[in-house]
Amino acid sequence: MEKERIVIDTNVLVRATFEDYEDHQKNINILTSYDIILPEVVIY
Repeated sequence: MEKERIVIDTNVLVRATFEDYEDHQKNINILTSYDIILPEVVIY
């Protein structure tokens, strides 16, 4: 079964990076559970 595809923004990446956020683990789960689409503008 294929993973569902979702578009994420910078907030998900930042909150997954820093453990200080209370929803850190939730964002880690998002990044690992879905097929991520990252808009090019998020890189900039």
